[in-house]
Amino acid sequence: MLTNDLDFRLEPRLKEMYEQHKIRAQKIDWG
Repeated sequence: MLTNDLDFRLEPRLKEMYEQHKIRAQKIDWG
């Protein structure tokens, strides 16, 4: 994982972007 919980606490927007990227990656993996 590129970021840790501290980064998420400091940058809530970063967590949103990371979560959205994770969801996109899962959709691609699942076809």
